[in-house]
Amino acid sequence: MIRIALVLALALNVSAELLLINAGGPEIPSIGWRKDTAKYRNRPSFQYESPKEVAASGVWKPVYKSHAYSTTGDLSYTIPLNEGTYDIYLLFSEVYHSTAQARQFTIFVNDRLVHRALDVFQQAGGAFKPFYVPVRGVLTKNGSITVRLARVEGKDNPMLSGLVIDGTSVTGKVGTEGLSATATINPPHPASSDVLLRRVPTIDLICKTGRTENTFGMNIGGTGLWSGDFGGENKDYIDGSPGVAVESEGIGAVPGGYRYAYEQDLTYRIPVPHGTYTVTTYHAEQYFNAPGKRVFNIFHQRTCRQEENGRFFCWRWRKR
Repeated sequence: MIRIALVLALALNVSAELLLINAGGPEIPSIGWRKDTAKYRNRPSFQYESPKEVAASGVWKPVYKSHAYSTTGDLSYTIPLNEGTYDIYLLFSEVYHSTAQARQFTIFVNDRLVHRALDVFQQAGGAFKPFYVPVRGVLTKNGSITVRLARVEGKDNPMLSGLVIDGTSVTGKVGTEGLSATATINPPHPASSDVLLRRVPTIDLICKTGRTENTFGMNIGGTGLWSGDFGGENKDYIDGSPGVAVESEGIGAVPGGYRYAYEQDLTYRIPVPHGTYTVTTYHAEQYFNAPGKRVFNIFHQRTCRQEENGRFFCWRWRKR
């Protein structure tokens, strides 16, 4: 496993309030999810709901089975908010396509790049698997925040399953739009492991005043860990030979999996904004039963090729 972290770990702000918009589906009044009335969504755009359930647990599970989409151009939401700073969570699940590379789109928040050419199916590890993209510390711009899912040429429509905005007095301007009279206007903050499920395995992060307010975790050789804030392994970040991925029974409640390279180095190159990072690597010997069998050196940053824009960070495991 690999984790890159700076400033904040992922968690809902329990001292603030939640604005929940079910982008593709109906109101869920018992847990405060609003119907998307299209008041804040650009046109033309539409909604799709799958008859099949997603592979998930938790009280927010129904949100992932539907989505809003745009057939021409981009899909965007402009939400009026009181001036301030908010945390945003974008919820996705591919419930229409059954292959990778069918749908891709680029995410912008207030015109700042968050994720380029997101492939929902590929990043989540298949169809009907939920995940989310967190964007922290977003400042309002002209009294609102805009989320734009930009179309990638030649790919299917950009889409969004759910939009979560977390902050103080977040419902001050939207009021009860999309809610019935009996709905919960300011829903409580449930546990993130119960509602947000797996995080997208990427680190194209939005920055605020030069700081990356986010974390990135990748379960090498395995799938996403919903309760552990690790996404599944993204092989696009392997630099050179991919080696061999091995599935295992795991340790305790943590699913197993690791990757090794035979008679060569194993290198990952991760795109990140310029800055200072804390990097943690996790290791567990699941094959040999004696010391001295597997020994390697770990190299960071200085051994890796730097791009001119400074956006690549990498580390290497080298056999001794």
